[in-house]
Amino acid sequence: MSCQSGNSYIVTTGDTLFLIAQQKLGDGNRWHEILKPDGTQFTEAQASSLQAGQEICIPQTDTTSPSPNSGFSNIVSRNK
Repeated sequence: MSCQSGNSYIVTTGDTLFLIAQQKLGDGNRWHEILKPDGTQFTEAQASSLQAGQEICIPQTDTTSPSPNSGFSNIVSRNK
């Protein structure tokens, strides 16, 4: 797999960038974020002519959320 960034995905029959974005990124409208292995974006024409077996690169999604206990939000000032 040769993705410069993100996760490699091999296109299967019937795949569209919209469907892949919907499945992998949670929103089909994010299909523009999916890149070719060389890191360039798909044009509209290329996006509509995906081939089974073609490699694409899906951006990594941040599955971790900040801890509610991180940072300075829990500092309590004391008045004596």
